[in-house]
Amino acid sequence: MARVTVTHFFPYPAERVFDAWLNQDTVGHWLFATPEGEMVEVALNATVGGSYRIVERREEGDVLHTGIYERIDRPHDLAFSFSVPKYDPGAVHVQIHIATVPDGCNLTLTHDVEEKWLKPSTHGWQTILSNLESTL
Repeated sequence: MARVTVTHFFPYPAERVFDAWLNQDTVGHWLFATPEGEMVEVALNATVGGSYRIVERREEGDVLHTGIYERIDRPHDLAFSFSVPKYDPGAVHVQIHIATVPDGCNLTLTHDVEEKWLKPSTHGWQTILSNLESTL
């Protein structure tokens, strides 16, 4: 397995960045969203043991992103499983740590993937975090 590690500085308080991950009303604007796609379902049960379902309609068909929240420790730590059954039947575990720094916070996201998914996963998370910043 290879490890994806992506760090992004946000010029916002840690609480604001953390809360965005669990906000059903806005998460569909940036999490797993592509420029060509259309969000058709966003459902979050943002509790430990709760699940999430995010479905985006893309040219190749609907793409489901799903998982279970494993840890919610506001405003610094969030962990969840993550699966995209259309592309891979397995699930990975994503961990997010948010550290307060002067003028904002640093978010570090990690998860282990098969080697073949390292580059696309790293690029995907970088794009997602940039989209999050734009949404905030």
